Amino acid sequence: MKKIITLLAAVALSISFLSAQNARRAVGDKSFDLGIGINLTNGYSIMFPPIDASFEYTVLDFGTAGTLSAAGVASFGMDKYKSVNVSSFFVGPQAVYRFPIMDNLDLFGKVAIGYCSITAGNDIYKSLIDHKGFAWCAYAGATYYFSEKMGVGLQFGNGLSTAELHLTIRL
Repeated sequence: MKKIITLLAAVALSISFLSAQNARRAVGDKSFDLGIGINLTNGYSIMFPPIDASFEYTVLDFGTAGTLSAAGVASFGMDKYKSVNVSSFFVGPQAVYRFPIMDNLDLFGKVAIGYCSITAGNDIYKSLIDHKGFAWCAYAGATYYFSEKMGVGLQFGNGLSTAELHLTIRL
């Protein structure tokens, strides 16, 4: 049974590699990303995993050196710090640099600055945890395109989630 499952997984992976599409972007390309992450910060446990959504528009093409996109991003998550419920929200503009390394795979770096609201549900930690105002976040990761319009990726960084799995849909 184990051999059959391994064989099926290998065949599925081979087919997906054969049908994989070009990761290259051009000026005017648009995409929508939806992600779910985890916060690996010490002392925090997940109540509602951080989710984020972003819309990306490619504005500059540097040829083989990659592309630069402008994006808008919104994120939300709920954690527990010790015995305190903590809700977090982030919204703002984002710059995305993408570098295609293979026909179906690109590496990227993202930087965003925007409004962030972190609220603690307990008066004891309110002064330590609460934050409302501007904040920044940065991520690095990769996206694998398994079809002309869809890809999956993994990113790591310092936003509401420290690791995130995302689905990319090209429009």
